[in-house]
Amino acid sequence: IIYAVIKFVNDLLHDEGAAAQNQRGTKFQQSICTIGIISLIVKYSSPRYPIRIRSHACNFVRHLCYSNDYTRKMFIACGGLPVLIRFLYEDYSNDSSRQLILSSIDCIKNIFEIKSNPKNDFCRLFCKFGLLPRLAKVFFILSQDTQHNDVKGYLERIVRIFSLFSGGDKLVREKIAQVSVVKYILPVLPRLEFDNLFIFMKTFHRVCGVKSPTPRKLMEDAGIIPVFVQLLEHPRKEIHNQAILCMEMLMDISKSRKEKAIYAGIIPYLLEVIDKKMLLKQVALRILCDLPISVPAVRVELRKHKMVEFYVQTLSDTCWRTDALNALKLWLQAEPSRIGYQLTTSVNIPKIIQVCTSTKYEKHVALILPTLNSMMRKSEVLNRALAGSPRFVLGLTGRLDQKIQDDPTMVAIIQSSVEIISIMCNKHKNLVKFNKKYNVFKAVQTIAESAKAAGKKRLCALAENCLTSINKKLHSHDFF
Repeated sequence: IIYAVIKFVNDLLHDEGAAAQNQRGTKFQQSICTIGIISLIVKYSSPRYPIRIRSHACNFVRHLCYSNDYTRKMFIACGGLPVLIRFLYEDYSNDSSRQLILSSIDCIKNIFEIKSNPKNDFCRLFCKFGLLPRLAKVFFILSQDTQHNDVKGYLERIVRIFSLFSGGDKLVREKIAQVSVVKYILPVLPRLEFDNLFIFMKTFHRVCGVKSPTPRKLMEDAGIIPVFVQLLEHPRKEIHNQAILCMEMLMDISKSRKEKAIYAGIIPYLLEVIDKKMLLKQVALRILCDLPISVPAVRVELRKHKMVEFYVQTLSDTCWRTDALNALKLWLQAEPSRIGYQLTTSVNIPKIIQVCTSTKYEKHVALILPTLNSMMRKSEVLNRALAGSPRFVLGLTGRLDQKIQDDPTMVAIIQSSVEIISIMCNKHKNLVKFNKKYNVFKAVQTIAESAKAAGKKRLCALAENCLTSINKKLHSHDFF
């Protein structure tokens, strides 16, 4: 009897549906909604009823979701959304049950076509009822189906549904990042056709952009990083670019995600982006200049790709020279002997000196010299190499001959120059000869007097301490 009643209602809806574009058809569908039939029929979608009854209940739902906004809203008001999600749990291997799954996907898509309500409202409702994890699993199951011709279309529909969710608010996008969702999507990504893959990559880009650590941590736990690194091999630059942008956000701040990306092999891809001067070269540089160098296993990977040479070469880039030098400083702190000798090769040391003695970008020099100061304190090899460079030493003493002005940048440069001279003098093996050649004592004395006259107490004290130290060593012949 139940089967016959639902079939009869569906037949009526089908007949009137043909007239749905005119007033009579629309009024009939609205009447069906207002007399309470929706709640009566949708309860027969439950798995405890035979498949033929569930199939007709599903057809009834399709009529409502395919007609107009009014019937769709009434369906939602009668608790229809959990019904659509319940259909997704049917057995895909059974042809009749499979049809319920596909109908549910169509209906979900049509729910989002309601024009009078913000799409975010429906996203939140679907999230509340647990749509995304099951939809992701259906997406995975469909991707394994090689027998049905309609699979491609339904994969595309699911991709677009996820895209709609990624345009939702923070809470909605966080639901996409759940491990129970992402773990079913990741195996499918590399096999998707370009259009669907591009949409999905933009979806993940929006999720990665959520200003909260939670989504990125969840995606990390789901294993997203190796998959995105793999997608850097994709022949289409659109996919390649989206993968890099996602990786930039995933690696931001998080040391563990940076490590995982390095172990997954991201470095050579980023180096290629820089070498070929691709669109996202600046993004690649930002990532490479902010790696967790303190981790021994990371340094092993960096050595494989000759990253010391890369960082030294990057010093020529005015936008990234301070970041590159800071990376070298961190590496030098971890491996003073190895990196110290690498930095002082005939190829590398001139590039370091060039950056530190440049008079073209004073603001950069003001940032670089304190970093170099720290590096020289850590490495005697680097200290000795720079002290043996006339260009470097004369560059420092030359700055001390300048008149002190109320320019914070120039004051910072002079201060760092005094500190570096002090380090070189303290460590120099023949200070008498060094002072005779460069007259560093007089240079520091000059700046001490100028600083005192200009009221720069901190600089004056620093210079006077340096003079005291130099004078003591010169008169005691305390050579090292």
